[in-house]
Amino acid sequence: MTGTAFFAILLLLGGTLLEVPVAVILAIVVLLLEVVRAIWARLGLGHLVYARRLSRHRMTWGEEIPATIEVWNRKRLPLAWVRAEDEASAGVVIRERALVIGERGQRVLGNAWTLAPFERVIRPCHVGAERRGVYEIGPVTLTVGDLFAREAAHEDRAVVDRFLVRPRTVATSPVHRRDTWGGQDRARSGLSEDPSRFAGIREYVPGDPIRRIHPRASARLG
Repeated sequence: MTGTAFFAILLLLGGTLLEVPVAVILAIVVLLLEVVRAIWARLGLGHLVYARRLSRHRMTWGEEIPATIEVWNRKRLPLAWVRAEDEASAGVVIRERALVIGERGQRVLGNAWTLAPFERVIRPCHVGAERRGVYEIGPVTLTVGDLFAREAAHEDRAVVDRFLVRPRTVATSPVHRRDTWGGQDRARSGLSEDPSRFAGIREYVPGDPIRRIHPRASARLG
């Protein structure tokens, strides 16, 4: 029993004994509000389905992942409002709405609905990231209101989705290297020579590799 309900009972007894109709009516109204709140506090979160689905769990930086957030009131009790607060890693971006700072300093994605009995709502969104890395969305805190829109109960659920953002691959301009073979840039070492290029016949120079000597030309020239 809450303090408000205990005070209402005392007020009802006092108003009845002292024959004060206003006090009796006020006590009955307060008791009715507390009974309604107790019912929604006990049953409001029961049979309430919350699901977050990502179309895929990998993407390249600069892309977006289509996602859906589903809430389903699978009972006869209507909900004046349902609020969902999803925790999100630093760097997560939601196109449709901005993330806010929660009570504990974390970044939070907030959503709210009014649900009739057995009503089901699916809300689409697009998830992205500011840079590459591994990101998480969740857990989620669900809060429900009673018939008079007062907060009745809240609950934390370990609904966590993780996705990977890979670095983006971009095309680059070709690198032009200076041709250092032949001409004035002839290499002095045989390991650096380009065997696919034929430069002609010249006189032997000390330091030339032996395997480059042309035996027939050398014999013909003496």
